[in-house]
Amino acid sequence: MPQKTNEIDVFKALAHPLRRRILLFLYKKGFATHSDLSKIESKAGVLYHHLRLLKGFIEKDEKHRYFLTEKGKEAVRILLENYFYLADSGLSRILLRREFEKTTKLKIVFSLSLFFIALIMLSLRKKYAVFLLLIVPMELNTIICILVYLCSWILSTLLAVFLAKILYGKNTKIHEMLWRTAFSFIFLILLLIPLEDLLSPILQLLAQVLLLLYFTSVISVTLKIWLKRAAIITLLIHYTSLLIYVVTII
Repeated sequence: MPQKTNEIDVFKALAHPLRRRILLFLYKKGFATHSDLSKIESKAGVLYHHLRLLKGFIEKDEKHRYFLTEKGKEAVRILLENYFYLADSGLSRILLRREFEKTTKLKIVFSLSLFFIALIMLSLRKKYAVFLLLIVPMELNTIICILVYLCSWILSTLLAVFLAKILYGKNTKIHEMLWRTAFSFIFLILLLIPLEDLLSPILQLLAQVLLLLYFTSVISVTLKIWLKRAAIITLLIHYTSLLIYVVTII
């Protein structure tokens, strides 16, 4: 139980980009004054809030300089070795959607409604389809196209839940995972609708990569596992999709 609690504490410490920057800054510099850290975040209230949340990971010496504790060094080691660190770019803020952690009925209804609307819009074009987590050129009639997307969404989610349980012993409610993974497919569909007529192999590859990244992020946030582990689950589903698709064609 203490070990599990410690893992949750580390995950929370690394969950915010500002706290990651503080930990990495102290890891590189060794010691830092409050003035040094204010260069990372100029708003005193925000900085104080995150320093308070890092209690146990950082401490002050007699000169009032911050430094990493053993727990802090362990958190940085995990960050560097096991966490898919995306710096703090716009891509990171798009992919690491921590608000997925909070489930409300309104969010579920909104996400699923948007999913079905986008799905109907894409089905009218019908040049590409998603088989599990694999984008394939495939012209289908409207009803079949909608059914293929729905089955891919549900089966991909169920496989993710199953693999998380088998590989990492993580449990989650299937309906909670479903509404969150719906965002991955919404993101893909909204990307495909305007680009479908222009979709070259390069743009198709880009759409595929973005789908896998977003799906990985949702798994990571929902199950509270490192992105590296979530990526393994996503890639297993993706290559299973590819294998089944190739065998079906042959």
